Amino acid sequence: MESADSIYSKAQSMLKSARGGFNFFGNRRDKLEDAAEEFRNAANRYMGEQKHETASACFVEVAKIQNEINEGYDAAMAYVEASKCMNAADLAPPVRAEKAADLLSQAITYFTTTKVDYYRAAKLQEQLVAILESGDRLQRAIRECKESGKNYDYGQVTASATGRKMYLKAAELSAKLGMADQEEEFVIWTGETSSNYENITTGALHEAISLFEKVAAGYKQSGAAATWTIKECYFKAALCWLMIGCKKNEVDSINMALTKYCEMDKAFPTYLEYGADIPQSLVQAIEKKDREGFVQIRTTQAARFSTLPEWAHKIFAACEENFFYAAPAPYVYQGEAGGEGMVADDDDDGEIDLS
Repeated sequence: MESADSIYSKAQSMLKSARGGFNFFGNRRDKLEDAAEEFRNAANRYMGEQKHETASACFVEVAKIQNEINEGYDAAMAYVEASKCMNAADLAPPVRAEKAADLLSQAITYFTTTKVDYYRAAKLQEQLVAILESGDRLQRAIRECKESGKNYDYGQVTASATGRKMYLKAAELSAKLGMADQEEEFVIWTGETSSNYENITTGALHEAISLFEKVAAGYKQSGAAATWTIKECYFKAALCWLMIGCKKNEVDSINMALTKYCEMDKAFPTYLEYGADIPQSLVQAIEKKDREGFVQIRTTQAARFSTLPEWAHKIFAACEENFFYAAPAPYVYQGEAGGEGMVADDDDDGEIDLS
């Protein structure tokens, strides 16, 4: 059986021949197509040998040739295959994820610029987000989640619900980034230095709030039967406000937010699982400096908290530490830092201005 290296060498020779000399009557195109097919054969053989990074490079050659003969769709699909191979490569997770994401982005660009198919682009972006999450590249995953949501919105009316799910995922990831620990998680998830920690994590919490509110507003405007999701969004946005207040050693922010959320949804104060009563009770305990009451609320409501993500429990722990054991100097959010600050978009639908 012919080796992968031998097939690859043959493909290179065929490509060189196709691009050189004189090629008449469409002969050049035929030769390029043959070279692309040979690179594809080499890629498949390399995959069988578990040489995924080399297989990815072969698919990239296929994509370049397809672009050269104006077969954009085939080029995009070749980039998809290249991304899959790269994502299976034996590399450090963040490096593997970034390289695989860059390749998949080439395919997405085709479906958002040349052959416009926003729904297809959004589906590919979902895959891209999964790749970035697997490599702990949270900051880029958040951006791609939002882009996927936009492309679902552009794609077709029936996809708008899927778009909201992507915005909701972006909100969850933003909140997770906002509660990253400074030493390890933050640096890995963002690629930033720890000197930008406070600014970026606070910005991520603001971003999460904006997105949670956007999703809630979208469901309310569409008339969709998503009462539970709307309450969940308000509840989680309130927790983010609680953490922002914790950083500044105040509870005015969350009190204002809870008032607005309760006005927007009259059932929110009494909703069983994601009701406003829990954050309201926590705030009251903080205002009374009642640590025992604060802890009791957390423990007695454990069943209701069990479905919350880790970042929410980190908020409870941080508030207990900061409000009852320390009096930190208020932190003033400075906006973007290092060019990658996570700042809420001013034009996001459904955002509540609490300034």
